[in-house]
Amino acid sequence: MTVEVSGRILRRQVSGGRGYLSQSELPLTIGLAGDTIVDRVTVRWPGRDAGTPEVWEALTADTTHELRQGKPQK
Repeated sequence: MTVEVSGRILRRQVSGGRGYLSQSELPLTIGLAGDTIVDRVTVRWPGRDAGTPEVWEALTADTTHELRQGKPQK
């Protein structure tokens, strides 16, 4: 995932699993350093048939946003 906020570009990655009997946390937390709006979030879904990256824009801070594959912002 790529997050663009106030001219900065932040990249984060979710790993689905690590090893035997372990699990990774799926939510990503992004620190915005006082900004209140995320300009753009671009998600590149995994897999051969994932299609093109999906984009969400103008997301508010201090809120949980659930980004689902196939549901880009219009």
